Amino acid sequence: MGHSDRPVRDCQHFTVHHEHGSQAGYTQDGCRCTWCTNANTVAKRQHRIALAYGTGGGLVDAAPVRKHLEALRAAGFSLQRIVQASGVAQGAVNALFYGAPARNRPPSGQVRTQTAQRLLACDAATTALPDGSRLIAAGTRRRLQALACAGWSTPALADRTTLTRRTLTRLLTGSANSVTAGTARTVAALYERLRLAPPPQRTPLQRTLARQTAAAAQAAGWRAPHTWHDIDHDPDPTRSACADLEDLGGAARPGDEPDVDEVAVERVMRGEPLRLNLDERLEVVGRLTRRGVSAREIAQRLHTTSRTVVRLRGVLRGTTAA
Repeated sequence: MGHSDRPVRDCQHFTVHHEHGSQAGYTQDGCRCTWCTNANTVAKRQHRIALAYGTGGGLVDAAPVRKHLEALRAAGFSLQRIVQASGVAQGAVNALFYGAPARNRPPSGQVRTQTAQRLLACDAATTALPDGSRLIAAGTRRRLQALACAGWSTPALADRTTLTRRTLTRLLTGSANSVTAGTARTVAALYERLRLAPPPQRTPLQRTLARQTAAAAQAAGWRAPHTWHDIDHDPDPTRSACADLEDLGGAARPGDEPDVDEVAVERVMRGEPLRLNLDERLEVVGRLTRRGVSAREIAQRLHTTSRTVVRLRGVLRGTTAA
């Protein structure tokens, strides 16, 4: 086959654009133009040389890496953001997570050592979500309740943070089911600063307020800081796992930039069981609702309850109205 007979294929992916002259164009898009073919040849040659000199690292089991990605997805990270944080090619991450359904290829069973190291280096603590991304409010609520157990009142907390008393009260009492990543970070920093510090008690009023706050927290069954092993993920004895899952019905604020992985959304809409963040769940519900799909059918695709789908529809209506 001459060079003029090679099939030239432009990138058709929705979430990333592969340029001609890249190995991704050859492997992910199936392009066999001269530039993509040469890029693939050079990349393979470099990989063989690295293996020969003992610097290539070879291949490792992909299962732990995939499990790590699933944990990041559960924490609210889209695959696009993982790609940006790790520097790993979008095609490699998609192959690891999804495989290549169009070619009947399952998710990767092995992954290059360097790729695994880059992906495993991404974690929720170091890979910052945008301030506007939505998270389940459980960890934030628990931190504020734990401070209340130590006697920290809402006015005392408001004096030490940029959050208003109203916002702190909504988070503290559980009336806010979701929280922005920026607010979650603000509360986490406040918690780390105050969890071992006594509340203000210089005046009789401060001492009374501290006693009343601690007593009310104890009466409500809230837990003190030292009783939590992992304050974000420990099971809550006063709530079921289903209740925490239904917290995903929290409304996104108008103007927040959605964190949506289009590939994941499309696959779930086709019925594949994948874990989605809040923005992606809202996207699935909105698209399927516009197609006339019932709440029951949407719930089956999202592996949740019809009640949760109804709540998500309410979130969409409220966001649109705003």
